[in-house]
Amino acid sequence: MPKKSAQQSKAEAAELTKLITKMRKKEHNFALTLGKEGGVVLAADPKKAASVMWREAKANGGTAKGCMGVATVEGKVIQFRPEGGDEPPKALYVGTKKYLKDLGLSFKVAFVLGDGSVIGDPLDDEDDAEQATVDPAPNDATPDAANADANDHADRIATVKDQIKALAPRVGALAQAGNPAAAKLTAALKSAIASLNAGEVEQAQKLVEKLPSVLDRLEGAPPVTPAAPGGASTGDTMPFAKSWRRHLNPSRRTSTP
Repeated sequence: MPKKSAQQSKAEAAELTKLITKMRKKEHNFALTLGKEGGVVLAADPKKAASVMWREAKANGGTAKGCMGVATVEGKVIQFRPEGGDEPPKALYVGTKKYLKDLGLSFKVAFVLGDGSVIGDPLDDEDDAEQATVDPAPNDATPDAANADANDHADRIATVKDQIKALAPRVGALAQAGNPAAAKLTAALKSAIASLNAGEVEQAQKLVEKLPSVLDRLEGAPPVTPAAPGGASTGDTMPFAKSWRRHLNPSRRTSTP
């Protein structure tokens, strides 16, 4: 693939940054293909059909190897949902990651298939979120605004995870004491984690922010006598209290809720 000039790289990075900003606000129909001369070719539009984007991508140097569908941006993850839920060529993920890196854009890439499984980067990854840095773009072409927004999102994810880590032992202690409210609190924590793993950070924040005051009130109340055998169950609160780290760190190939 011919090497791009500094001016070409800078212009392309700026255009892609604009597109990512638009995709963050509204989903776009897209076509993403391997390029005839290497790399990848992306075409996306909020109104034009994916089939139109496919023809546009091929006209701009794309091959018949790729996929089309709907694309969105959640935080630092560009999510591609191929039509029909089919798995795209493996080289497409690698090529797209390299394409973004070469332009100095610090984003993850995920292909969400029809069965909910994810090819590529998970929709939420603790290590990537905490260690994400802005790659230096060729000839100072780094789009600061897009990376600043992505880093802010990563900070919010880290904050919510810290809150969950602090709340889980307190909920587990209530469960061990036999408090019947522990089951509902455990369900709330699980919902927060599910929202976080789905990229819905605001929803996760709303859930965890309600819990400290509830826990303060319950921890200050008189001890609850544990239910006798055959009585009301506190659910699976204790197993969850011991395994919340696993819930917060899904495997590389995950399923969306």
